[in-house]
Amino acid sequence: MPGAFEVRWVKWHWLVAHRYRLSAFVRLLDVRLPTLEVRPGSLTRSDITLESGEFNRSFDVIGEDPRYLTATLHPRNMQTLLDARPIGLAIDGTVLALYDDGPLTDSLTRGLQALDRLTIPRHVTADWGQYAGVNQPRPGLSFRNVREDRSYGGMLLRLLGFSAGLLGLTWLGCFAAVSIYGS
Repeated sequence: MPGAFEVRWVKWHWLVAHRYRLSAFVRLLDVRLPTLEVRPGSLTRSDITLESGEFNRSFDVIGEDPRYLTATLHPRNMQTLLDARPIGLAIDGTVLALYDDGPLTDSLTRGLQALDRLTIPRHVTADWGQYAGVNQPRPGLSFRNVREDRSYGGMLLRLLGFSAGLLGLTWLGCFAAVSIYGS
């Protein structure tokens, strides 16, 4: 049974908060398939060039096996993704997920229709699929723009920015107290 939900998160850059949202449409598969991601925008790189020029200009396709990518992204699936633009596709294990950067209210109809129209051909499940047993998603499904800087230098800079902000607030409080109550 397909599901739709919206994820919101805040990413701090020094003292500035950036708010993000992601609408996700998820369907669990009966077989475990290799990882595949189709990103809208076609700005970075693509591991394969498919037969549709419009699709190649609109999406980046990322995956390991070119034969698997070609077999999974047959013409009907490419047309489904073109009709649902700017929705992206990710397959990881037993999870088939579509995602959009916009609010869920704007992309709900588009996302659920695309999720319903996407098909995994039988020869793909026979050649690359492994029976999943209990149908539970594997950890590791990731979406674009969700990378964080977890290096020691990045943590040190965030800590330094936070402490500078606290120092500034303390100074401001002292200045306000002196101006109100005198010296």
